[in-house]
Amino acid sequence: MKMNSIIDEITQRVSSLIPATNGIREELRTKIEQTVKSTFHKLEVLSSEEFESQDKH
Repeated sequence: MKMNSIIDEITQRVSSLIPATNGIREELRTKIEQTVKSTFHKLEVLSSEEFESQDKH
């Protein structure tokens, strides 16, 4: 599964748990997505493509 797909899946699942109107839900979804991306970046999580390219060097 690609990193963007994972981020989208996490974001969708978390935002679906929030009982809010569409305007607020979309704003929260954006914030959640930013937080998930930031967390993955801080953890230095690699996609399989990035890992494989490093493995070949």
